[in-house]
Amino acid sequence: MTKVFRALFAAVPIVAICAGFAFAQMGPAPVGFGHGNAMLGRLCNPTTPPFPADKVAARLTEMLKLTDAQKPALKDLEDSVAKAIEDTKSLCLEKPDMTSLPGRAAFAAKRMTVMAAAINSVQPKLEAFYNTLDDKQKAAFNEMHGPGMMRRWGHHHEQQGDDEDEPAQP
Repeated sequence: MTKVFRALFAAVPIVAICAGFAFAQMGPAPVGFGHGNAMLGRLCNPTTPPFPADKVAARLTEMLKLTDAQKPALKDLEDSVAKAIEDTKSLCLEKPDMTSLPGRAAFAAKRMTVMAAAINSVQPKLEAFYNTLDDKQKAAFNEMHGPGMMRRWGHHHEQQGDDEDEPAQP
């Protein structure tokens, strides 16, 4: 597997991790944002806390033991992810018709297009950051995915049934 392919493949988990942090921070969806569409409600809720990009970057810095030379590339990635999340809020500009199956399908297609654009905008910065890592850091970074990721990053979400008294795994 080439380095570029691994970096591209890593874009999806990074965006998913960031989105997971963002949605976990959002809390329950407000009433009235559409039948069965909690994601839109949380994304478009003006009281939703902003994505904690600084906390994610601090955790990555700690977990990967980044050098001062690597930190600017992480900052570029952090800024790119924050902008991509802001760009996804374009979905909030118009209220989709969630009362019909065609309306829900049209919104799902629009949401997928916006998410693909977000991933494509983050990918070059992710690749640039990934290329600053040494082999040991790349191995650790490549393992940052899958079940329990939020727990390993020290995030507990009560609604998912996590036990807050249980220590975070390394």
